[in-house]
Amino acid sequence: MKLLREYVRELLELNLGTGSGLEYTAFVLDPNSRTALQRYAPKGWTSKAHHMTLISKQAGQKQRLPSHWLDFKDDEGQMKVVAVAKNDKVIAGLVDLGGLPIPMKGPTFPHVTIAINADEDGQGHMSNEFQLSDFEPIEPIPLTGEVEEIFSQNKLKENKDNTTSYVDALENKIFEFLFSKSTYEHLQTLDEEQEATVVLNTDIFDDFENINEVHIGVSVNSEGNGEVEAAYVCVPTEREKSNLVLTLNIPRNYPEVDGFQDWLSAELADTLSHEIQHSCDTSDVLAGDGNIPEGDDKWADIESIERYYASEAETRGHVAGILGRSRRTGEEPESLLQQDIDTITNKAVSRDYNKTELVPVVQNIYNKWLERLNDVKGSQHNS
Repeated sequence: MKLLREYVRELLELNLGTGSGLEYTAFVLDPNSRTALQRYAPKGWTSKAHHMTLISKQAGQKQRLPSHWLDFKDDEGQMKVVAVAKNDKVIAGLVDLGGLPIPMKGPTFPHVTIAINADEDGQGHMSNEFQLSDFEPIEPIPLTGEVEEIFSQNKLKENKDNTTSYVDALENKIFEFLFSKSTYEHLQTLDEEQEATVVLNTDIFDDFENINEVHIGVSVNSEGNGEVEAAYVCVPTEREKSNLVLTLNIPRNYPEVDGFQDWLSAELADTLSHEIQHSCDTSDVLAGDGNIPEGDDKWADIESIERYYASEAETRGHVAGILGRSRRTGEEPESLLQQDIDTITNKAVSRDYNKTELVPVVQNIYNKWLERLNDVKGSQHNS
């Protein structure tokens, strides 16, 4: 599967960086500060009072703040809202930093958006339009909270139910491609060592900022075997350039193979759900603080197996795949989860790991996946 190997190699060479996926950095208020500010929100307005922006999205944050600021937490209220400005759309509080040398880039002056008037199309960013002369002094309100990085959320993640429609639409495109006369005839000309590659002609992700192109590599065999692999090749600092890459090794006479279409549909539902979930995740989740082993490195030792499969990215990806396969086949997700766990165990044993020493590692992976599965099922039930 040359295409996937090339893209995975490309992925491993990427510098995941430390500022990937950052949208802005803010001092996020705790509940006490929010409550104190919300008394200035007029009746019928939408309360905000969530944060004070330090590095704005418009300023184009590319680097993280120094670690001592990322760890900054204030329980004493050294900073205070000392004045309020209001028009018919938005109300904001002017912040006195209390002498703290907090780094700021973007906002003209430190402030908190307190509330917006949705009936008048008020928006939070409109608080940036106030001048200092617009503010009227108030009794100072201490601000307590901590510095947090706010990461970008793509359009697909805003509506998680839409992931299934992306999976289904892409699966249909792949079926159309494979079962076209021209594709079939071309595949018949290939030796088993060759691979046909194509950038799938699809507009599915035109409005989706985190997937640029869908690359497919197909090889055929005469043994009747089938295998589907995929990777979300993430470009962390430019997510819009990230690609979805699939490689398929399928029987040469695949249109005539009994059950082939059902098998392929289940495999694609699983694999595409997994990788599209990755495309929904922030770059930092995918990077896992640089602690997630890649490729065969995940089998280097017991600890690497756990770090890979129990990572947040792989937990989210595998559970998405399990639910995708369940939706396609009707099998219970819990049963599919156990099958995946058994597969991990068997792969580890085949690499000469002792089954007994694998038990606590595999159990930890199982517990994390099951917790995620129950959370997702619970949110789907409540929505």
